[in-house]
Amino acid sequence: MASLDPPTPWTAPRAWAAPAAARLAPALAVLALAVALRGVYDLPGDVSWLLTLGERLLAGERPYVDFVEANPPASILLYVPAILAARLAGVAPEAMVVVLVFVLGCASLVLSLRILAAARLVGAATAPWLAAAGFAVFLVLPTSIFAQREHVAAIAVLPMLAVLAARRAGCSVSTRAALAAGLAAGLAVAVKPHFALALALPLGFVLARPGRSLGDRLGDALRPETVAAAAMVLAYAAAVVLAFPAFLTDTLPLLQAVYLPVRLGLLESLLSPAIALAWLALAAWVLLGWGRRRDPVETVSVLAACGFAAAALVQGKGWSYQAYPAVAFALLACLWRLFVEAAAWRRGGSGRPEPRLLAAGACLIVLGVAALVRFADDRQLPAFTEVVRRLAPAHPSMVLIGHGLGVGHPLVRRLQGVWVDPMACRWISGNAALLLGEGVADPERRQAIEGYARLDRERLVAAIERFRPDVVLVQDETWRAWVAAHAEVAGALAPYRVAQTFGGVSIMLRRDGAAAGGAG
Repeated sequence: MASLDPPTPWTAPRAWAAPAAARLAPALAVLALAVALRGVYDLPGDVSWLLTLGERLLAGERPYVDFVEANPPASILLYVPAILAARLAGVAPEAMVVVLVFVLGCASLVLSLRILAAARLVGAATAPWLAAAGFAVFLVLPTSIFAQREHVAAIAVLPMLAVLAARRAGCSVSTRAALAAGLAAGLAVAVKPHFALALALPLGFVLARPGRSLGDRLGDALRPETVAAAAMVLAYAAAVVLAFPAFLTDTLPLLQAVYLPVRLGLLESLLSPAIALAWLALAAWVLLGWGRRRDPVETVSVLAACGFAAAALVQGKGWSYQAYPAVAFALLACLWRLFVEAAAWRRGGSGRPEPRLLAAGACLIVLGVAALVRFADDRQLPAFTEVVRRLAPAHPSMVLIGHGLGVGHPLVRRLQGVWVDPMACRWISGNAALLLGEGVADPERRQAIEGYARLDRERLVAAIERFRPDVVLVQDETWRAWVAAHAEVAGALAPYRVAQTFGGVSIMLRRDGAAAGGAG
């Protein structure tokens, strides 16, 4: 088994044998960069919307009854602790989300390094460099997808992967660390069941360890970490059945009718830009000859990357944030091997690094920059916010006619406004139009799709007529045509005028200029 630090006794090279403060400098510098980026990038629209739903839940609204959401309850519950902590601290929930994700990221990385150190897979000399790499991958790379469920899940499964690497190496893991890792991994799977694929492949790698009997393999499968993860998932499943029955009875049929069928083809998903970055990182790992080694840490990372890539393909949406964990763990595997190669070169005492090592470093820099650019947004939100702020009254009530959740969120929260629509966007109508446009042969299925689209329009009209929102956003020309094609929607918008168009989005205000009522 390979380790970043050779067995003792060994004297670290002078460059790595500096005082503790100096050795921590790279990790602290990367962490400082990650903190600085949070002042540049807003939380993504999905997180903003889920915070709004968490606040509605705490205010007594019934999920999947009083508001419509495609994601299962864990996606909402995930951000409730941040809302409660923010109220206690007197800060914005968004700020608390950032703080808690940083705390989770640091705790996950420290726990993972401790597990690997106890298994003698990494030593004290290179742990700070690994910490720097971890901060770069988990806190810097997810620029505009920070705190997305995929981001949180990637952080949460990291200790479990460290445990599995230690198990594969035949090393023991403390029960406390194993339980903590298992519970965190169970949380990730509860958020999206697809993420089980990122754990199943590494677990299979552990169970395939040579020289183990059937009984031994059964024991490996029932370690504290796997039992804890399974217990977490089962407890969550029971909570969904008991506390959120409407998700099962109302939302699942809706998703089956108009959400799940709208997806990319397999080839399109395989070649989507973010997934392609994961394939490129894995290809670099293979082409540089690193795949020939049987290092448990990098092999587990590669298998996790493949599992997360498979999860993104199962979802079939092609959204960049869904591919983030695959990219993160593919890069992590490459960085681990690069550190191993660099350690071997330093121990050899040769003057200049071999060309292959330099090429690997350059390749990873290019991939890292490409991933950083891919996960960054276009930064139009600040300008859009100022336009709406100038036109609308203070703390405006708002709705959106469009399919892009990010048009209204986090805009409404930046304006300290009120979202009066039970939905974040018109994804039901948008998906229904796509499906019906492609032709639905089954009359019963077509009737169901049309029924959901009609119900979506009824909800929109009811929200406009009841709350008289200050601002109605119409996303683009397609949705302006959609309004004109549905008389009930056009009638509800009769009291509104287009005040300005920004980036294709029509900003509509009430003609009378009267302030609207609140959501209560």
